[in-house]
Amino acid sequence: MVRAPSASNTPHTDLLSHLGWRTLMAVGVVIVLAVVAISLVPEIRGSWRNVSHPNGRWLAIALGAFGCTFVFSALNYRVLAKHKLKVHRIILVLLAGSFANRLLPIGSGAISVMYLFLRKQRHSVAEAGAVIAMNNGLGIIGHIVLLTGITALYKIPSKYSTVNFNVKVVIATSIVICIAIALIWFKRIRRQVFRVIRSIFKQLGTYRAHPLRLLSACMFALAVTVGYTICLIASARAVGAHMSPWAGFLVLTSGLFTATLIPLPGGLGATEAGLFTALVVLVGVSPPLALATVVVYRLITYWLPAIVGAITLDITAARGYI
Repeated sequence: MVRAPSASNTPHTDLLSHLGWRTLMAVGVVIVLAVVAISLVPEIRGSWRNVSHPNGRWLAIALGAFGCTFVFSALNYRVLAKHKLKVHRIILVLLAGSFANRLLPIGSGAISVMYLFLRKQRHSVAEAGAVIAMNNGLGIIGHIVLLTGITALYKIPSKYSTVNFNVKVVIATSIVICIAIALIWFKRIRRQVFRVIRSIFKQLGTYRAHPLRLLSACMFALAVTVGYTICLIASARAVGAHMSPWAGFLVLTSGLFTATLIPLPGGLGATEAGLFTALVVLVGVSPPLALATVVVYRLITYWLPAIVGAITLDITAARGYI
């Protein structure tokens, strides 16, 4: 008697185990984004006029603010480094890492390039890991501090014309729910969060004798976040959209969070979806202007660094920085 194949040996199960849930999730995201893109064809046509004729002054401000994020990041690494580093070399390495980030998910490309650079600059394995962990940890902490401060202290309007609920309640509830879901259901994210927390507390002791350096690093980390926020607001103004600083920071947080939950290289697709949704739902920007804002912002922060980073990656490798 021939036994029927068990459920664990069916082609369907074999396919799932071969591809993995992350791959299937990424494919699902791409399909959803394709469906959304098709449904947004009228908005895309309307937004093209705004993208093709941006305000030059606000576009220059957006480019300048984004450029400053590399300077502040370089200064942060210089302050945290265990051995003396030159700022212009760090900037080149950060640009090279921005290209590597387009190939690997969740910032792992930039981390790898920076690790190679620090090792070349006489940092041991432990020292290089400590510097990178502190830099990333302070960036996360700075972002959370700004988000908490803005939500708790800033006078946020209770309602927008497009929504009929208390914004503060929605922000607080959404943050708690999203963090809980991420920590409970996504083991990888949970492990990373706990690893970062442990690394921060472990490495704080090495900087205890230099409180001024640690304070400076915190300020530079906050400056990086502010630079990205200004870049986003200026991108919106360049295409005719308007939003307050707190709204810009909230939209930026939405894009970063969705990119973290869906770990695609450079946050491609997920970041755009998070930014667009927050612009339309929470800020009340019309879909064509919201789409135009996202296009300009991502052209500046994603595609431009990819092009420049590809060039600087060869330069840094040729000069022996990595």
